[in-house]
Amino acid sequence: MAKSPLMFGGDVRNLDNATYDLITNEIVLEINSFSSNNMEACFPYVTNGARSWIATGRDGEVYLAFFNVNTDQREITAMTSDMAKVLPGKNLSSCLCHELWSGRDCGVLKQSLSKAVASHGCELFIMFCS
Repeated sequence: MAKSPLMFGGDVRNLDNATYDLITNEIVLEINSFSSNNMEACFPYVTNGARSWIATGRDGEVYLAFFNVNTDQREITAMTSDMAKVLPGKNLSSCLCHELWSGRDCGVLKQSLSKAVASHGCELFIMFCS
């Protein structure tokens, strides 16, 4: 989400499936290569060791990532009104939301997006907004 060069510091001949799936994930590579407006999103509800980043895709989609840097699981919430402030011109009031890691559809966002994020975990969402 930060548009940094992707680096890997392991033995690529001996990758586990989870690592291989992450570094070859088409959406992750798309975000890294072609997203724009990438920024840390300092929403009022993202505090206490939680971070979020937001970006837009080349086809108008919105990417949102929650990062939990705590040693315990945390509920992280982003309000659609706060997301709209950092992405002016985007109508975020009726986005279809998809969670990347689980493949779960989150439905249509109403006022907020919340997710319990594991310790030192990350959740990545793709929103398709009208």
